[in-house]
Amino acid sequence: MMQSHHNRTSGESGFTIIELIIAFTILLVGMTGIITMFSAGLTLDREGTLRADTARILDELQPLVHKRLYQQLQEGGDGGLSLVREPVPDFPQLTYDAHCVPMPNDEQGRGFLVTITLYSPAEPEEKTFSYGPLPMILEPNPEEMVQNALEEKLR
Repeated sequence: MMQSHHNRTSGESGFTIIELIIAFTILLVGMTGIITMFSAGLTLDREGTLRADTARILDELQPLVHKRLYQQLQEGGDGGLSLVREPVPDFPQLTYDAHCVPMPNDEQGRGFLVTITLYSPAEPEEKTFSYGPLPMILEPNPEEMVQNALEEKLR
């Protein structure tokens, strides 16, 4: 049996090539894990920001849907409003759908259930965020109430 002996003098120090390969392999595996976690964190951050933005946009869309529904009813519609792929004001990359149905058992006919869906173009597929059904009670705006009161007084 042959045995190899390495005779190192006291001045020689360092790592063998095998030790360096093992150390770099461990470092590479660790860095791959860190980069993967960083990438996943960025994706979650983007999605969280998008969700927060859509919730804020929803607050801005409700008055628009209210106005369109009110206009439709003034023109003799039944309140079964459907808006499909309407652009979101101030956010040209977003679109929304809104579907309104009369609230069941509403004797005054002013209550509606509204479902709003926001669409955001995202890679690799489009993201959708649905909210609803949200209750919406149609009240005339104050200007219209004053106008109606004046018209009735003049009669």
